[in-house]
Amino acid sequence: LDDKWFVVSTTGEVAVYEGTNPSDANNWANVGIYQITEPLGFKGVSYAGGDPLIATQNGIVPLSEAISKDPAALSLAAVTKQIEPEWKAEVAQRSAMPWEIMKWPTNNMMVVSLPIASGGLDAICFVCNVETGAWCKFKGWDTQCLCLYDGWGYFGTSDGKVFQMEIGGTDDGAPYTCTYIALPDHMRSPGVAKLVHSARVT
Repeated sequence: LDDKWFVVSTTGEVAVYEGTNPSDANNWANVGIYQITEPLGFKGVSYAGGDPLIATQNGIVPLSEAISKDPAALSLAAVTKQIEPEWKAEVAQRSAMPWEIMKWPTNNMMVVSLPIASGGLDAICFVCNVETGAWCKFKGWDTQCLCLYDGWGYFGTSDGKVFQMEIGGTDDGAPYTCTYIALPDHMRSPGVAKLVHSARVT
């Protein structure tokens, strides 16, 4: 209900202003300067309601948390706290190029690009279920850049191709492969080793 204007520097300083006319000193004022860790790109921003989410070296941080927390503690309030080790490992390898965030409301997903900055890196991206907050990696998606257009998600690759996301029954002609790691079940016998002979996906 009370819109603010904010700017983030490349070193992670956030300045927040309010008002309706920047040329009028009586109608434009700085309301706070806060510190986050270094952002990962100028398109690494999304929104949860009216709260900006900024991709930083320590994770995707809600701007509202930066108001009351030290930069060192922001990873505990990050949207990506469940995947903090994986996030920081990818930042260490890929921060030379800007990251992007794309929220796809109709598919209940948020995609974070993991650009390939040098040879030998896998083509992957982080994907979040915006309903549950669960994270996973999509392998084989060389997401140098992201775009939502006409209700569909697209990504551009490091070799100049553009792919449409989540359409058709194959992954660029190859079958989909998934890894599912379930919670353990004692099968009514706690402390006893079990051997799975068969499984079925429903």
